[in-house]
Amino acid sequence: MEHPRGTISALKTPAEWLDLSSTTVPLIDGDLTGEAWAQLGTSLALWLVVPLTFGLWRVLRSEIK
Repeated sequence: MEHPRGTISALKTPAEWLDLSSTTVPLIDGDLTGEAWAQLGTSLALWLVVPLTFGLWRVLRSEIK
């Protein structure tokens, strides 16, 4: 099976769940399925919740100077 130049077949499925630009398309189009909601939640957690949690953890454990 040939793949377009620059793509890796093993990353296709994770990209469907983690790429925020592709997971927000059903939201904009207005046709969110259960799987689309799960993909959107997963990508939002990765790109918003994880960095926010890490940043808050760093700020809260830092020493006040």
